[in-house]
Amino acid sequence: MTRAVRGIYHSTEGIRGQANLTIVGYSKKSNLGFDEYEEELPEVQNWYIYQKILLEVLYRIADLKHTLHLGSVSREQCGALLPTYSKQVKDAINSLTYGINLKQKNIVSI
Repeated sequence: MTRAVRGIYHSTEGIRGQANLTIVGYSKKSNLGFDEYEEELPEVQNWYIYQKILLEVLYRIADLKHTLHLGSVSREQCGALLPTYSKQVKDAINSLTYGINLKQKNIVSI
């Protein structure tokens, strides 16, 4: 893999990790009133979209790695970490959804 592609991959992976942490951070904000919640929502939505785009970039880079190696490295090897990254993204979103569900059920004060 070329140095440039490797650099893009590592940068994208790092930013994706930061997006996950940011989304999980939003899920821990449990004392928001409705106005505060409405104010935070667009930012959370932006991070969610950003996270999905970053994950898609990582999948495309894995395909590119496979192509650059002319098939000498399997697709599975090129994308070995992608299932882990996908699970981390799902877990971050689930933590956000779980927090919202708790608020709706009045388990956590608003």
